[in-house]
Amino acid sequence: MTAIAAFNAFQRELRYAEGWSALIGKPYHGGGGGVGAISGVTFNATVYHQEYDGATNYHDVPDGLKIALAKAIRRNFKTLLAEALDQMQQEKKALAAKALEEQKLLMAEAGLGD
Repeated sequence: MTAIAAFNAFQRELRYAEGWSALIGKPYHGGGGGVGAISGVTFNATVYHQEYDGATNYHDVPDGLKIALAKAIRRNFKTLLAEALDQMQQEKKALAAKALEEQKLLMAEAGLGD
């Protein structure tokens, strides 16, 4: 995938993420009333650690801890969401810089550069 294509794909994903995020707290426009809210949190986490040669080296989070972590995520969702969206904005900037470099090379190859 070219850097420009990677930027465009990420830009679409970011727009989708921002639109999804904007649904939280947004009033319903149909029957039932209410506002958009997080209805569930699911995930998996894996720890990489090998105690000794031949021992298990990937350890999935225990189910009980998953439940507690999901509750913690729901409590702190607003902060985590803002951090995640900011992280995506930073990634977008990095991808844009790579796409710009690629575009400059293409322009130079075509004899259209500086």
